[in-house]
Amino acid sequence: MFRAYKKGPPLHFTTTKLLLLLPILSLFCTLALCQTGPPSSPTSSSRLGPLTPPSFNVAEGRQVSASSTCGEVNGRPIREMYCVIAGASRYTPHNQYTYQMKERHKTRIREMRAEAGSFIQGGQNCDYCEAGTASAHPASNLVDGTPNWYQSPPLSRGMAYSEVNITIDLEQEFQIVSMFIQMANSPKPGLTNLILIGDKENGASRYTPHNQYTYQMKERHKTRIREMRAEAGSFIQGGQNCDYCEAGTASAHPASNLVDGTPNWYQSPPLSRGMAYSEVNITIDLEQEFQIVSMFIQMANSPKPGAWFLERSADFGKTYQTWQYFATTAAECSRLFGVGSLQPIVKDDDVVCSSEFGNLVPMENAEMLIHLIEGRPSKNNFGGSPMLKQFVKATNVRLRLLRPSHLMDLYSNRDTTPDATVTRRYYYGIKELHLFGRCICNGHSANCEAQDPSRPRARLCLCEHNTEGDQCERCKSGYVQKKWRASHDTDPFVCEPCNCHGHSGECVYEQELDMKNASLDIHGRSLGGGRCQNCQHNTQGINCNQCTPGFYRPASKQWMDLDVCQPCRCDPTKHTGNCAEESGDCECLAQFTGPNCDQCAAGYYHPPECRPCDCHVNGTEGAQCLPDRPDGQCPCRKGFTGRLCDKCAPGYANITADCPPCGCDVDGSTSSECDVKTAACACKSNFGGLRCEQCAKGYYKHPQCEFCDCDPSGTEDQVCDSANGQCLCRTGFAGRRCDRCDDQFYGYPNCRECGCHAKGAKTMECDARTGACPCFANFTGLTCEKCSAGHYRFPDCLACDCFSVGSKGLTCEDGQCYCRTNFEGKRCEKCKPNFFNWPVCEECNCHPSGVVPEFAGCDKVPPGELCTCRANVQGRTCSQCKPNTWDLQAHHLKGCVDCNCNMTGTLSLFNSCDQFAICAPTASTTFGPTRMLDASRAIATLAVPLASRAIRKPVSAIADRVSEDVAVTSPSRTTSSQRFGTIGSVG
Repeated sequence: MFRAYKKGPPLHFTTTKLLLLLPILSLFCTLALCQTGPPSSPTSSSRLGPLTPPSFNVAEGRQVSASSTCGEVNGRPIREMYCVIAGASRYTPHNQYTYQMKERHKTRIREMRAEAGSFIQGGQNCDYCEAGTASAHPASNLVDGTPNWYQSPPLSRGMAYSEVNITIDLEQEFQIVSMFIQMANSPKPGLTNLILIGDKENGASRYTPHNQYTYQMKERHKTRIREMRAEAGSFIQGGQNCDYCEAGTASAHPASNLVDGTPNWYQSPPLSRGMAYSEVNITIDLEQEFQIVSMFIQMANSPKPGAWFLERSADFGKTYQTWQYFATTAAECSRLFGVGSLQPIVKDDDVVCSSEFGNLVPMENAEMLIHLIEGRPSKNNFGGSPMLKQFVKATNVRLRLLRPSHLMDLYSNRDTTPDATVTRRYYYGIKELHLFGRCICNGHSANCEAQDPSRPRARLCLCEHNTEGDQCERCKSGYVQKKWRASHDTDPFVCEPCNCHGHSGECVYEQELDMKNASLDIHGRSLGGGRCQNCQHNTQGINCNQCTPGFYRPASKQWMDLDVCQPCRCDPTKHTGNCAEESGDCECLAQFTGPNCDQCAAGYYHPPECRPCDCHVNGTEGAQCLPDRPDGQCPCRKGFTGRLCDKCAPGYANITADCPPCGCDVDGSTSSECDVKTAACACKSNFGGLRCEQCAKGYYKHPQCEFCDCDPSGTEDQVCDSANGQCLCRTGFAGRRCDRCDDQFYGYPNCRECGCHAKGAKTMECDARTGACPCFANFTGLTCEKCSAGHYRFPDCLACDCFSVGSKGLTCEDGQCYCRTNFEGKRCEKCKPNFFNWPVCEECNCHPSGVVPEFAGCDKVPPGELCTCRANVQGRTCSQCKPNTWDLQAHHLKGCVDCNCNMTGTLSLFNSCDQFAICAPTASTTFGPTRMLDASRAIATLAVPLASRAIRKPVSAIADRVSEDVAVTSPSRTTSSQRFGTIGSVG
């Protein structure tokens, strides 16, 4: 078997196996799982693109458990017999060794096994033999040196053909010392009670004489096969090859055989233990997360499972989700799992059902290659599909085997116990289980060979791109300028270091900084969210690009310099402790000024103490500091007043601005004075502004300042344009006063948006009162938001076009009209099966006794017609006798027979009778003797159909009527009650 991915001695493998696994290799390369060229250093971050670790069999050597195992019950070993379903020789997994034959032998075997013509009949592989064709098997094949063989007639031709003579004419004398015979597709002569379903290597498959070629294998391979086929223990039981399985012995078949890389196999209990063992769970614990993209299963001594499904767990076995269903046919997919096997895959995580492995053959060593992402929308963009990556993620994988493939219905009768000679051949034998996948490294590692002594079985990523973690799932410390994310083809990513200008190696990522672009990256751009921590060298700030208090950055220094922040050189008694960046000028206390704070500030005098002035310096003439008059009055300049000139004079205000004039507008103010603190003038009601120089809110056209008169329902705070008086309307309102709804709005004074559907409405404007939009004919609703009656599939609103006679109305569901009972079709435009005569579509209820014998059925008559009646039958369904006839019966040539009434005794002399052959009598109610005989014959005839149909008819009433008539005309005959009593008992 192909094991190029396993460690150990090299193994040869056949072209067949390589071709089978090519889909896997091509699939992995599609997902960037294949690596080409020499590997680069796993610790290098020079590879900026997405990195992908190589794929491998992630199931190899992992823990595997099965819900039940052959030869074991509740952990205790038992000796349990099973038999193989294919052939009568002991099963040996020698196909693993025949794969190592020379290429020409392998090729020939494949060609012969691919020959057409064989077929499965009742679970047996069958074929035809015919002289003169490629299917001939003459005796000359025995000595021609080719793989062709001689074959005698099967005993189905006759038991006499069990005796066959084969004669070889040597044409001269020889001394014969030994003889070699090789059988072909039958046992050796003399064996009895041996039934071969197919060849012992491939179950129910066409016989191929490949043993002639296996003889030509290398000696070590032939020796191994002979050793395996000679293993003791198997035996013939009822024509079946049987053996025992027993836990703890050489005959054990535990689940661990599935992943150990040897020819040994796992085997479930045979169904002879109980039908419940048709359901088996096999669980593989991968012990960590992997991305699984395909799966390979090779069966051992049993056919492929008939119905089963795959499950995966992404939380270490706590919960499981279905991965894929498998059944033998598409119909079984729908019946068992409710999933069609032919439906397209729409989403990357759709669960599908496959029937491609439904063939019963081969019965041994069958192989299944399952692609989990094949056909999915994002197959070629694996890295860009979070849904697909989540779909293939697994920590545990479980096979839920529901039912083995079987040659007969073992489940048809649940009330009886199946025959053990049958059920002991049904079980699951699986030789190999491979899960092809890769480690999850999020695009930041090219392999997962990192070691952790505390977890020797873990496959850890060798992270690049400045990432770390088991799966490279986070950025390294100091590399968090950007928020971590996975790297893939359409969005490559590398963790960037924070820009701390060399003053710190620590930082954290903050989402708020990233949103505000408040952090500088290493390229000097405001991009990212890294915040530096523990800044050194007297620095601080998001990027260590500010000096701490008491330090400044001289103009000659760069932020990358270690001594970028120098201490301030100021008198500590005269400055705040800070100094200006680049210049280093000190930040002085209020009474000092100058670069070094060695001068008195304005309003202070007498350095170096710098005492406060008595006068308000800004309010005095010449900035005088002390009073110049004996009474202590300071010399005030214009606009100031008070003893110290520390107040604004009337008509002036705002001493902090040196008391400027109020400047109140004459037209808008009520006084020339203003508030001494705010400088606000006293305005008239329709004027506003600090100096009353503009119209107040709600007025326009200065200096008239007229009232806006805006509609309060539609105006923003009743404000209008100060120049033209146009009110500022809310959304949905219009007009100078905002007193009506705008276009595409309705319902003043609420004015809601029309919301007319762009495709269904003729225009976006609606009725100003009701809001109804003008719809096209195929749309309806207030906003034309749905299809009108007789249309479907909004917003296309296609016409249903329902056939008026066959449908229940004009509406339809996704184009399917609602049909009357006897109609069908998308438009209800045709009759249902067994209904005919379109457009009436009547049920074919033709009376079987009334139609002509050659009537071929309602589906064979032209439109407009229905039943074809016999000569004496009428009615649309041929269920009524024509006038003057009665007794509709199939054995009557014309369907109904003549009444044969006595014309003299009937009304109006008509030959007329009812359904019981009672003629219409004259007023005298008398019959002649001939009519009496006719009536008795009619009554006697009536008894047959009544009895044969077992219908309760009022026969006694009929008898009373006829008996009275007969008694009048012929009192000497037998009474009517004697004659009709027998008839009544029959009915």
